[in-house]
Amino acid sequence: MVKKEKILVPKPRSAFCEIECSNCKTRRIIFSASTTTIKCPSCNALLCESRGGKAKIYGNILKRLDSV
Repeated sequence: MVKKEKILVPKPRSAFCEIECSNCKTRRIIFSASTTTIKCPSCNALLCESRGGKAKIYGNILKRLDSV
């Protein structure tokens, strides 16, 4: 059995991510647990779709913007 470390303040599972559109390569920053459908502002392609918890991301994730 693995002993868990005591973590006083756990890190959140969701974060802001920089997404690149797969069609036109436009970059956009979105929240990984977005509650709305997000489309690309230039080509109107679907970037992110709400799924109740974590959002389904259709673009390419470039980096995760953690606040550490």
